[in-house]
Amino acid sequence: MVKKAGDPRVSIINVMTQSLFIVCAWLIWGGADLYGAQKTSIKESAKASSLKEAPPPQLAEKESTKLPLPRYASLRGKANMYVGPGKQYPIEWLYVRPKMPVEIVAEFDTWRQVKDFQGTTGWVHKSVLVGKRFAVVLEKIHKLFYSPSAESKVIAKLEPGVIARVCKCQSDWCQIEIKGYKGWIKRRFIWGIYPHETKVG
Repeated sequence: MVKKAGDPRVSIINVMTQSLFIVCAWLIWGGADLYGAQKTSIKESAKASSLKEAPPPQLAEKESTKLPLPRYASLRGKANMYVGPGKQYPIEWLYVRPKMPVEIVAEFDTWRQVKDFQGTTGWVHKSVLVGKRFAVVLEKIHKLFYSPSAESKVIAKLEPGVIARVCKCQSDWCQIEIKGYKGWIKRRFIWGIYPHETKVG
């Protein structure tokens, strides 16, 4: 039985009180480790009384970069997700995996409201984001093909939660790269790419 990958974030509240660790391994064809990393997955809802409200949407639109919204980006490394756009707000999550794709849905000054592949939304500082595009494999093990065809050679098998660099997309397929393995996967099996996108990177 294949287990779903854990949560890519750490709840700040729970990290002080629990020591639950989940090790996630990603397998390639033949049993090699594709990602070779461990991450903790600890979650607890923050108490509503301790959280400050984020600014209303109309404020979040001021002083934007004029870049299109929404748009995808990736986390540079470890990153704190705040309840609101500023360090005066409580930290709700700590992201521990670099290159995690996120969708920027709003902007306020130097802060970006982002959403991850599990639908969690919060605020991060723009300095923790990079424009280089990555995607995360969804739901179950998927095959990585040599060319954009299900009839081509299978070069790897990717477990859910694997993060890969996106090279380009065409039609229903995207070319991704991870640890030196470059191949094609169905667009619907990864998160971090819009249906209309072809040139990314």
